[in-house]
Amino acid sequence: DAPPRDVLTGGDVGFRVLRGGVQRTAGFVAVNIIGAAAAVLLLRYLGVEDFGRYGTVMALLAVVQGISDAGLSLTGSRELSVRDSEAERRDLLAHLLGLRIVLTAAGVLVAVGFAWVAGYGRELVEGTAIAGAGIFLVSVQGAMLLPLMVELLNGRLTINEVLRPLALMICFVVLVVTGADLLAFFAAQLVAAAIVLAATPALLQRHRIVAPRWTRARLRALALTALPLALASVLGVLYFRILVILMSVLEDSPHEIGLFVTSSRITEIFIALPAILVGIVLPVLSVAARDNEVRLNFVTQRTTQVLGLLGVLFALVLCIGAEPIITILGGEQYAGAAPVLQIQCLALVTIFTAGAWTTTLVSMQRTRLLAWATAVGVLAVVVLG
Repeated sequence: DAPPRDVLTGGDVGFRVLRGGVQRTAGFVAVNIIGAAAAVLLLRYLGVEDFGRYGTVMALLAVVQGISDAGLSLTGSRELSVRDSEAERRDLLAHLLGLRIVLTAAGVLVAVGFAWVAGYGRELVEGTAIAGAGIFLVSVQGAMLLPLMVELLNGRLTINEVLRPLALMICFVVLVVTGADLLAFFAAQLVAAAIVLAATPALLQRHRIVAPRWTRARLRALALTALPLALASVLGVLYFRILVILMSVLEDSPHEIGLFVTSSRITEIFIALPAILVGIVLPVLSVAARDNEVRLNFVTQRTTQVLGLLGVLFALVLCIGAEPIITILGGEQYAGAAPVLQIQCLALVTIFTAGAWTTTLVSMQRTRLLAWATAVGVLAVVVLG
């Protein structure tokens, strides 16, 4: 394999990025079609209150997944992009994997503890533990796939992104047909994660697989490098989910929680797209930030334009179509979520645009500024919430 430096500075790099963007966007569309079908099953089978309970636990675990990532994916992508030797990259990847295992395991335990202390009830506490095990497998597998991101092998990343929701969808169909209870839907998260992990060797190939390592000095250096971005990453995850968690604790009406969770879950579908596109251009920007300021400025400008336009487009689609979208997915019982969605969708404009700038800040190692900016957003959401 050619070193990442050659991959990211060759004459066809623009074509590779464009092709990767098309592949990942196609995967995003496929994932959302599958996700919409799964949402129809969940919304109609579980009902407003049980779907609210399910969504609350998944929002809590999404925070755990964000904390366990702690900026390691973006940091790892950047650091792997600028490493010159294969040995250096393998050692770095092994320590990234080791750190991800520790952080994710700790995060799942904290989530289970929070669910118990917050009085979620036995069923939801058990569901948090079971689905949390699935999140652990997904998180670890995500760290293993970092070489594909750096080498711009976006076709394989797209296959991986589609595989998990497809497996999850199949599990949901089986559970609905068999009349399963709520706890079984949390178990589906673990089954789907196990399927994806089993497919990882075929996606990576043997020479890219490394065993985790926990050398104290390397982990400390890696943690310090990732710390500002980790803080920004954690705050970013909280920004999207903190209101759902606050409502689960402060709101007495399960019906109101269910409507808010429904709107939030629909909005989250679109939030995933800027993260995907950011991951495609980050390796290129990282090398450009080191070697070529003109390319850095050019890619930043184009990324800002594309993501800004996409944010406006999706906000308009959700604002205009909120009522029919929710009615099609869940039926008339979820109609109360439409006005909420019409408000929440406006945030897509700034979220998409800021995604382009986030990538440039990371590539330039100005992650401390990014952490401060994200902290302002989270503080505003918590105070207003």
